[in-house]
Order: sequence, then C-alpha cells, then structure tokens
Amino acid sequence: TLEKEAFRFREFIEKVIGMHATIAQEKKIALETRLDTSLPEIIVTDQMILSQVIHNLLSNAVKFTPKGKVILEVRLKEEKKNKHLLEFSVTDTGIGIPADKLGVIFDVFSQADSSTVRQYGGSGLGLTITKRYLEMLHSRIMVESVSGKGSRFYFTLAVGTAGKASAGTEVMDNDSALPDLRDIRGLVVEDDPYNRLILKQLLSMWNLCFDEAENGLQAFEKAKQNHYHLILLDVHMPVMDGFEAARKIRELPGYSDTDIIALTADISDRIKQEVKTGLFTEVHIKPFEPEKINRRITEIAIKAKNNPRPPDP
Repeated sequence: TLEKEAFRFREFIEKVIGMHATIAQEKKIALETRLDTSLPEIIVTDQMILSQVIHNLLSNAVKFTPKGKVILEVRLKEEKKNKHLLEFSVTDTGIGIPADKLGVIFDVFSQADSSTVRQYGGSGLGLTITKRYLEMLHSRIMVESVSGKGSRFYFTLAVGTAGKASAGTEVMDNDSALPDLRDIRGLVVEDDPYNRLILKQLLSMWNLCFDEAENGLQAFEKAKQNHYHLILLDVHMPVMDGFEAARKIRELPGYSDTDIIALTADISDRIKQEVKTGLFTEVHIKPFEPEKINRRITEIAIKAKNNPRPPDP
C-alpha cells in the first residue's frame, strides 16, 4: 500500500545521499549530486519507498566502485500543472556488468558472477528489492553498463507537486511523517556491511534507536550489557550463527519474550520450526518488505509503552 505525502525534495535528497558519505570517503570515492534547477520544491509520492530505492542504488554503486565516483542525478523530464515526470539516475565508474548478465541482475540472488560475491560481499537482493519497489510506484528500473568501465541505473517517476511551501500547505518534515519509535531500542545483527547499511537506513528513518553487531557472538555480548525491545537477526553468519545466538540470548534475564525477528533467505523447515518453538518471534524472508517490519516495530512500541523495561544496568 502506497502512503503518498508532500515533502521538501532537496532536503530529502541531501539526507539520503548523506547516509552514504562515510563509506564513500573511506573508499576515496567522489559522491556527487546533480539536481536540475527546475525541479519542484515539494513533491508528493511515497517517501519511504523512494528513499529505499535510491539507497539501494547508491549502496550498489559505492560497493562496486573501487575508484572514481558515483553520481546521483535528478532531471525534470516533463512538467504539468500538478504532476511532474522526474528521471533519477545513479552512475558509477565501477566494475560494470557483462552484457550477457544484464538480463538477470534483477533476479533474486543473481550477481555478475560468484567471484563478485566473494570479493564485494552482499546477498544479491538490493536490485530485486529496487525492482519490486519501483513496480509499486508504477515505474521500471533500467540499466546501461560497460564491463570494466561502470554502470548507470535509472528510472522515471511521476510525482505530484504542491507548488511552493506556504502557510496553507501541509508539508511533512522528512522525519515527522514517520512513526515515533524513539522509545524502542533495537539491535541489528548482520555480517554483510551493505545489508546492515540498508537496515540502519530504514531504522534511522523510523527514528528507532539501535545498536549493531556483525555476528552472533557480538550480538550475545551486547544483549548481556543492554536491554533491547527488538533484535533483527540474520541467520547465517560467521563466528556464531543466528540460531545459536538466539538460543543464548533467550537464556539471558529479561529476554524470554523479547521480539527476535529472523531476516533470512533461508526458507528451510528448520527456520519454520524455530518460529514454532519460540526461538524466533517471526521470520521475514529476504527480500523483506519494510512496511511489514515497520508494522511489527510499531506493535512492539505500543507494547513497550504499556510495559516499560527497567533502565540499563
């Protein structure tokens, strides 16, 4: 279900691209933004879905660009009275995609080849999620790429407009439209840094306070030291997997009924069985739907408000 709202477009873009600045700086990659001067001040669309699409494309571009730059560009393609057609593109100078792979890169778990997965990491889910989200917005992801030289991912999107902000215009702040989850403390457990980044971006958008861990052992140690209302747990990780981590956390004081949500592409009977036994509260199969996780977190927030935990030791 789409939740369309009016919001300030340039502020939105600045916030989205700012979340990728640290990783780009660490890799010494230039991260540029090019915005058409004729873009509307305020647009109307589903802010959360559009944000996730741009995040996924930027994450992929930064991940697969060893050197050079990544450019986010937005152009005004067509203008009508209360509707504009915008073209978004993310261009990089990265490794590119072989021509014979362009037709399958949006399939679940498809990346250029296995050596790419080993070298750069990731689950191959980002582009699948992006394709699904754009279909919800009645758009379509397109790609141009030259192996060894870089790629350009782009899409057009019809958005509503609200003219210039005025006293009579109700414009959502880029945070105010999102659920108030500031009373919730969560733990994100994911070994892949880019999958972890996507989760962190979502939780930050929802104003949720969270810590992060790269494997099950780190998660267990953090759970011993803090009280969490929610744990988002990848199942297959090095050092200690999600199954063992969940069992050890369940044994800690105050964690017998904590929401531990498994995020995995594993659809085996073992996962389903562990939900039945209560080890996991529920499981979300990758590519997961953010709105479903958001709905669950909102329920947890209501429960936490009615039954507050004691302060951290």
